[in-house]
Amino acid sequence: MTSVEVSAGPGSLDLAIYRGDTWTEQWDFADNDGPIPLPGTWRAQIRHAANSPTTLASMTLTVDAEAGTITATLDADTTAGLMQSHAVWDLEQTDDGTVRTWLAGNVAIRSDVTRD
Repeated sequence: MTSVEVSAGPGSLDLAIYRGDTWTEQWDFADNDGPIPLPGTWRAQIRHAANSPTTLASMTLTVDAEAGTITATLDADTTAGLMQSHAVWDLEQTDDGTVRTWLAGNVAIRSDVTRD
């Protein structure tokens, strides 16, 4: 579980993924008054570089808007297909036509050892 500080721009959060494993992480959005409501639609993608036309992976997001939490998941088949060692990602919200990037960072992809 990672607590997310609310700021004007995207917060910086680097991720580490182990190739071939199911990856999941929960982010809690709160301020001094408690959980921040999370309305709208959310998406998060991994790309080789920010300007890459190809999406390497799209995270499955489970949003608890009232509790202010988002759980992101990549299944084992998806992480097995991440062949590079470095990528970038971000988490974006769209609400009533307003788009906001909440988190962004690097993705370190570690090679798996145990495999067929």
